[in-house]
Amino acid sequence: MKAKCIALLLALLLCLPLAACQGAGEEGGQSKTMAETQKEAAQAKASAEAKENEGKDVLRVVTDQYIWADGDSTLLTKGGKALTQMVEYFEGTPSGADVELVILPDMNHGYDAELTHIRTEIMAGGGPDVFLMSGFGGSFSGTPANTLFQNPEHAMAAGFFLPLDEYIETAKLMEFDQLEPKVMEAGQYEGKQYIMPMSYLIPAGVLRQTPQAPVAGWDAVVASGDPELRRLYAQATVELPGFRETAFGRIADNAGEELLISQEELFQRTKEALALYREFPQRAAAATDSTNAWIIDRYLLDGVSEEDETYYFFPMGNGQGGVSAAVQQWSAVNAHTERPEDAFFVIDMLLSRSVQSRQLFWPTKDLMNSAHSIPLLGLDMAGTLPVYTGLVTSGGFIADTPLIGESQSAGLKETQANIDYAYVTGSIDREMDRMYMGLVEKVDSGSALSDEEVRKETDQCYSTLKMMLAES
Repeated sequence: MKAKCIALLLALLLCLPLAACQGAGEEGGQSKTMAETQKEAAQAKASAEAKENEGKDVLRVVTDQYIWADGDSTLLTKGGKALTQMVEYFEGTPSGADVELVILPDMNHGYDAELTHIRTEIMAGGGPDVFLMSGFGGSFSGTPANTLFQNPEHAMAAGFFLPLDEYIETAKLMEFDQLEPKVMEAGQYEGKQYIMPMSYLIPAGVLRQTPQAPVAGWDAVVASGDPELRRLYAQATVELPGFRETAFGRIADNAGEELLISQEELFQRTKEALALYREFPQRAAAATDSTNAWIIDRYLLDGVSEEDETYYFFPMGNGQGGVSAAVQQWSAVNAHTERPEDAFFVIDMLLSRSVQSRQLFWPTKDLMNSAHSIPLLGLDMAGTLPVYTGLVTSGGFIADTPLIGESQSAGLKETQANIDYAYVTGSIDREMDRMYMGLVEKVDSGSALSDEEVRKETDQCYSTLKMMLAES
């Protein structure tokens, strides 16, 4: 990939997600676009905040995870309090600076405008010190099309993030060698660690009995006559980990701006997935006895932890025959930060075993929600696994609750050992899931969906993916 000017790239990222709607204001007799108006407002806000914060000893941590909160406004205070308690427990930042949690609003209350504001700060050489971001992967409605870093892999290559290797070498809290190595590779560019994955999705399944034939990947399942196996894959495409993650391995060289799958391959995989879904419609899971098969996530465990039952745990191979892992929550340090040691301290703390397991230091339980997760801090692991391998597979505990038994642990270890590719979810991954779920909704509404209709959607999606890569 040809090197690009970072300032130009930042300006491009600033402008791309904004709609060029007319009528937002007038200047010199000509109406401004909505993008111009938002940009000017963001610049003014960034300038005012820069003056306000000048001389203050504050480390800013931005998170987009309030989008997962379903409008629960109590988390706006809980997240900040939880972060404050963590910092106090670990005896503060190296410099003694206070830590401020900047929470992006939900999509109905100024989310896009705040993204524009933060991008403007970054373009000016400022911005938050620490980024705590979601991948928003999986086949869910309501996830944003616009994120602070639309293509995290490309952002690493473009120099948005600080390389962390020298800080990792002297980390006092995390145990880097205990983090899932293949997953951590997703945060590397040219041998350096820029992004620190925190949790990930992995396509793995649980059946009550051994399938009729060995599970060798997507193609084998499509050819299989095993109804439970087919239902499990159908379920995975419409829930977690989603169509893109279940049906494909690596789909693009994001830094090189190149798609690695063909237009025909996208059509065929989509057609095959829809055929599976038609056998088990209405989101696949409710069609038959749902106790016979599960996708592995942190909630599988209540259903399959009884040691007197026999369960078959297996990696759900994708269309390329491998097992891929999608990073769902990650952190990074702003390349412009003036406090790199303090910024890394926050990541070191969040990736410590005690924080990841939510044990040891919680003086008040009201800061944790009903899922035993710490709100807004990259530790809500619904449907995901922590990057600490042993936290789940070696008699691990989450908030004092045992996770899985010996047989399940062995199956999950096998799955983790089969990971051959990990990636940080970006705009092209979400676009592929969006296209597929649009087709699923048509199936649910009774549409027969001809091959021509499916091809029209996949061809359009393919063109969009190419455009997204070119613009990233």
